[in-house]
Parts: sequence; structure tokens; C-alpha cells
Amino acid sequence: MATFTEKKTKKGETRHLVQIRRTDLKKPVSKTFTLKKDAKAWARDTEAAIERGEFSQDETNFGLLCRRYSSELWPIQKWGRTKSDHIEYLRRSPLGRLQLRDLTTKAIMDYAMSRGRHPSTVMGEMIQLGVILSTAKDMWELDFDLEVYRKAHRTLKRIGVIGESDHRDTRCTDKELNLILENVGYTKMPIADLARFAIHTAMRRAEVVRLEWDDLDLTEGEESVLIRRRKHPKKKRDERVPLLPEAVEIIKKQIAVSGDEKFIFPYDGDSVSNAFRKAREKAGVGEIRWHDLRHEGCSRLFERGLDAMTVSLFSGHKDLNMLKRYTHLTPKSVLSQISQSSLN
Repeated sequence: MATFTEKKTKKGETRHLVQIRRTDLKKPVSKTFTLKKDAKAWARDTEAAIERGEFSQDETNFGLLCRRYSSELWPIQKWGRTKSDHIEYLRRSPLGRLQLRDLTTKAIMDYAMSRGRHPSTVMGEMIQLGVILSTAKDMWELDFDLEVYRKAHRTLKRIGVIGESDHRDTRCTDKELNLILENVGYTKMPIADLARFAIHTAMRRAEVVRLEWDDLDLTEGEESVLIRRRKHPKKKRDERVPLLPEAVEIIKKQIAVSGDEKFIFPYDGDSVSNAFRKAREKAGVGEIRWHDLRHEGCSRLFERGLDAMTVSLFSGHKDLNMLKRYTHLTPKSVLSQISQSSLN
């Protein structure tokens, strides 16, 4: 039976405490509301759930689930920084303080709408929210109705609070790149070599700084390098990729200064990006980001006349539709290819 009690806060505001005591509960359950009608609605819904046998007194809050998910699954999956950031933000958010029984569709939607961030950023958080809840239900057998999350996700997507990231069509010309590199301050990192290597290989930043000398093959006509644990939609795996002559020349420059290093480019990825960003801002060159160098690399590979399957061997894209997002040919390059094809 539910009982309702009015309580006054230090500011003189009225709060409505509702308590439910039943013999079939391990202990009384309670919750406080600003409006009495909300308290009555919660009591009615909770007692109905108890009658149906759908009410759980699991005291695990969502923040603890985030911590458990990271501690148990990261050693197995080894995900990247973006996912780690999303999980940590969720853990520290208001959702992280809620018990599973209080993680309602409305609570999820209220949180998402309060973020005030780009729809793609909120989408990333909502995806990780769903992954953690699914894991809790399937792997740890915690009682949670996933339809609560699905309803929130569908509605948030319909109203535009969450959505895909914008497709960028930024190209980085040699003139712009040179201007940026001219403004690199003092650093032990060979930013110019790293930037040009990123373009000539179309590799991700993390892949570049993880390349190992032992995985390099400079045999003439077989120049290639093994990328360990390359990002893949289902499972990370090792892939050997070809190296263009321009990339090989940059690698040879590193041999003279490498010493006994394990990695070809033994530098921190974030430090590389930050140095590039500061140089770009100093040069006043648009909004070119480090990841745009990968875009540029894919585009230049297409401009060499390579087909999509061959370009994907360099870039690692498994979905050719995804590869299309990163590829921005110029009208001049397309017409040049057509002209050369006609001559041949």
C-alpha cells in the first residue's frame, strides 16, 4: 500500500514522498516528487508492475554499470578514446546516479535534450547507453526492459536531437599544407613527415603512430607495412597494406633518427594532432583537421585512377559507401582522368 507524506525543504518548498510497503517486497521502496500527481502516478505504475511480477529491487545504478562494463570488457575489446569518453561522460552524468528502475524513457530523453551538443555527439552517447544496457541484461542478467531505451532512441532521432555526423568535403591542397607546416613551432616530432605520410597512406592517426619497424617490408616491388589490430566493423585484425614510393621515402628518413625505437613514428597521437592544430590556427588556414589528411589521401588515390576496391586496401574501409564519404574528387581531376582515358 502506498503512503504519501509532504516534506518541506530548507527553502520552504513542498516535496511529496511516496512509500510502498508490501510483504512481497524485500524492503519498502520510496521516491520523492515535486508534484503530488507525479507521486501518485509513480505509485500506481510501481504497484501495477509489482502485481505483474515485473518490478525489480536491483539497487545497481547506471554509473556502476558503466564502470563494470569498462573494467570487464575493455581488456577484451580494447576500444578507442571516443568510446571511452562517451562511457565516462555517461557515468558522471545525471543518468549515472539513477537506479535501473528509474532509468525511464523520459529520463533518457531529458538527459539527451539537455546536452545541447551536436546530434552526432549525443548519438554516440546514446549508442553506448544502449550497448551497456544490452550487456547488463544479456551478460549479467540484470532486469531491465530494453524497450524503454528503444523508445527514447526512436523519438530522439525523429525530433533531431540525435543524428549522423555531417559529411565533410574539406580538401587540403599542397599550398595550404605547406602554409600550415611553415607555422609549426619547435617540436621534436617531425610534423611535416607525419602529415605527408598521412596523406600518402590515407591511414588513421592511430595507425600511423602504431607502425612497427619489424612489420615493415622494403623489398623492391613489395613495399608494404603491417597495420596491427586495424579498425574493422566486427573485429580488429592485422592487415598488410602497400606503400607508395612517397611514403617509403618518408619512412627511410626516419631510419636515420630512430635508434632502437620499436615504432617508426614513436610519438603520441594527441600531441601530433595538437601541434598540427596550433600550426593551422597560427597560419589562419580554414578548419582543416588532422583527420582531413586521411580524406585528402583517399581523394588523391582516386585521382591516380585507382578503383574503390584498391583504395580500400590502403584506407581500410570495408564498406564502400563509407569510403565514398571520405572521397572528394575535384572537377579538374575527374576531367583530367576522362581526357587521359580518351587519349589511351
